[in-house]
Amino acid sequence: MREIKFKAWDGKRICGVKNIEFAEDGVIVTKDDGYFGYLGSDIELLQYTGLKDKNGVEICEGDIVRHVSVGSKSTYTVTFDQSSAAFYYKPNVVEGATGYSMFVNEKGFAPYIVIGNCYENPDSL
Repeated sequence: MREIKFKAWDGKRICGVKNIEFAEDGVIVTKDDGYFGYLGSDIELLQYTGLKDKNGVEICEGDIVRHVSVGSKSTYTVTFDQSSAAFYYKPNVVEGATGYSMFVNEKGFAPYIVIGNCYENPDSL
């Protein structure tokens, strides 16, 4: 069974999530530093895919990854598709690349390396 974990983007940085609480006035997310915000207005949740990259780094929604093949310069952004309830990687401005591809977990790890995320490293897209 896949471990359910989240990170949070608070508009400035990505941080861990300590608690998610459903309240009358919205969903309250408490970050690992003790501060909190409301889902959708202050905080965006980034879900863990359940996969780790070649180096053991957890791959989350919004991460920018590179395929581990020799000489690969293509980068992809990890996305979650609500309609299929699956994680995909979307090519980042790669000549001839179109559409989305589903993650394949071979030999216990994803054949990618996390090189950043689309929030803190938008220049990597």
